[in-house]
Amino acid sequence: NYVLNQATIANKDKQGAQGIHVDMSTDRDFSGLTFNTTGGTAITKTGIYLDSGSTLSVSGSSTGKSAIVLDSASCSTSCTFNGAITLASGSTTSVNGDQSHILDIGSKVVLNGDLTFAGTATATAASTSQTSSAMYGLWSQGTIQGNVILASGSTLATYGAGGQTMVIQGNGVTGYIQLGGALTSSVTTKPVTSYTQTVNTTTNPEAGPALFVQANVGHGIAILGPTSSNTGAAAG
Repeated sequence: NYVLNQATIANKDKQGAQGIHVDMSTDRDFSGLTFNTTGGTAITKTGIYLDSGSTLSVSGSSTGKSAIVLDSASCSTSCTFNGAITLASGSTTSVNGDQSHILDIGSKVVLNGDLTFAGTATATAASTSQTSSAMYGLWSQGTIQGNVILASGSTLATYGAGGQTMVIQGNGVTGYIQLGGALTSSVTTKPVTSYTQTVNTTTNPEAGPALFVQANVGHGIAILGPTSSNTGAAAG
């Protein structure tokens, strides 16, 4: 079964709530799949596609929530998700609550395809007064046999104490990581914007890294933007 979301998926006020949970107890093969977006574009070899204008919301109270999970708990050695995952431009993905994540890739999972963030995806802690909210945007503990793309105009963000936005662990990424959008890690959605403004780090602890790579990235990391002041390209 594949997921094509062109409307709203919502799961509210539940402990450990998830939006899309993929049981990776066996391989999942989407290599022969084709479907059309609302704009009529044919999409191939994709297992999860959040179309433009769609919403994936895991909101409200409680903790330990995730928008998308590739769950390898029942996978014996390794299991393959053979297809891409795309959060398309114009899509909105959000998760609220401490210890919550946007996308989890389990330690035994092999994602054989590109992972593309082109819309807006945010994880927001319950408050800014926690000393550790354990927030993650992308948390990959397995293997991505493809590329990780944060497209121009997109947003991938975590808001919470100690939050980390893009974490690459496990066996890393065989392709490249391309950052063309806004990769943000902050305690609050209203960050300090003035050098004269004082922050109380007791009530507003610091966030963690926006990008944390603890594994190999086969083809490197590109942070996109203008190469000179005369190019006219938008900054990454």
